[in-house]
Amino acid sequence: MTTAAPAIAIPDLTVQLDRMEAEGALDLASVDFDVRRPDLVRERLAPTLDYFARVEREVERNLLEIAAFLPGASEETQRFVRIWAEQELPHGEVFETLKAHLGLPPSQPDLTTVSLPLRVTGRLSAIPGVSDVLLMLYHSMGAMHERLTAVGYDKLRDRLLDIGEQGFALTGVAPIRKQESGHYAFYRNSALALRGRMATWQLALARIIRVRTYEPIGVRTSLTAGADRATFGRTAVALLGGSRDLSDIAVPVQRVAQDLLVHEGQGLRLPPFVAKALRRTVEAAYA
Repeated sequence: MTTAAPAIAIPDLTVQLDRMEAEGALDLASVDFDVRRPDLVRERLAPTLDYFARVEREVERNLLEIAAFLPGASEETQRFVRIWAEQELPHGEVFETLKAHLGLPPSQPDLTTVSLPLRVTGRLSAIPGVSDVLLMLYHSMGAMHERLTAVGYDKLRDRLLDIGEQGFALTGVAPIRKQESGHYAFYRNSALALRGRMATWQLALARIIRVRTYEPIGVRTSLTAGADRATFGRTAVALLGGSRDLSDIAVPVQRVAQDLLVHEGQGLRLPPFVAKALRRTVEAAYA
């Protein structure tokens, strides 16, 4: 039996896709890579820039993961993935180009590894009712990652402006951040539309899986999870100006999970699993 949910006005997803497609990809020629204080940028932000570059470039692997996780994806989802990839891949090029201008080595992304648990989970989509659970996991995680990324870009812009690097902050970071907001809106609205037709057990299963398996964006397979957590922790602390309190990042991401994975009026509060995961990255970074 499907739980009745309050009526929510959800924007037309096709209109959103049309808008994203019309916007197209970011033109690298429009980005100002002229760094005024390269030594200071390298000193304060070199690992951070490398992390952003790696995560954005790993969209290539994400495409393989999506194909394995959602083998029966709808035409609408496939269209979004195509537009999303066309916009995301140049983001990695932007950061690699900036790093080259700073004399920093290129990032080392994993472009091919699709974990066994993810492949096995995708095969479960043939079980009645499971495909919607997987789709909810995809859209809710996408929204959470995009929200985390948006916060990260806001902090990166602030750090660049603090040291007088307006050029890249306004022509590189700001346009990328704007596109991430469009992606977030599609993920969120898709999840809300899906939630309206999910049975109670389906949404409960999605919550359980998300709470127990959440990792911040960029933390890869179990073989590299420890190192990736440490890298994320150092990156987050640098973006926060040295603070090890990641609540400014955790709270908005947790709010997205609460918004999408719990029916309004249900009275259920998710445990603070995002804050727990982010604390783990700081502990790994400074162990």
